[in-house]
Amino acid sequence: MLSFLFSLLAQFRACFYLVMVFFATTTFASPLFYTFPYSSANATGKFKDIEYVENKGVWLLDSDGKVSYYDGIHYHNMNAFTKSGVTPVMQIASFQSSFWQLTDGQLQSYSNDSNQFKTVPLPGAAVDLAHDNHSLYVTTANATFRISAETLSAEKVSEKAYERLFNGYDSVLGSTMANCSH
Repeated sequence: MLSFLFSLLAQFRACFYLVMVFFATTTFASPLFYTFPYSSANATGKFKDIEYVENKGVWLLDSDGKVSYYDGIHYHNMNAFTKSGVTPVMQIASFQSSFWQLTDGQLQSYSNDSNQFKTVPLPGAAVDLAHDNHSLYVTTANATFRISAETLSAEKVSEKAYERLFNGYDSVLGSTMANCSH
């Protein structure tokens, strides 16, 4: 059996090398195989959240509230290319090819075109955010809202305010101190 494989390899050597060269030169972002560019474990704060951007890279939120983007080769601190300020970021999300952050009670969407954040108007301070495949949700002290990525508008979906929202595939789960609800 092994000799058969070697004879096939000898016959199709050029094709084998072509395939190997193609895969060696093709690069893509994989969330499983990133080597983060730190010289030691103490070089940055601990990661609080990691949001994967399909075939492009990851957004990173560290325990100090600093946001970075890593494409598998280059590491970019968000403060280096935006005017995001010094307010620590509480939470991040990657939804519909956009980056979202929760900072100082505000939900903000990042625009790649202008390198600026746009604040989503909400009636009250934002407490938590989560998303499923279809919608982005944010909860305030008074209610829970679904956010339109296109218009940056908030639609109230529940009078209930949740302490914590959790990402799901087709739904978002919300929890209060007493129980968990859907």
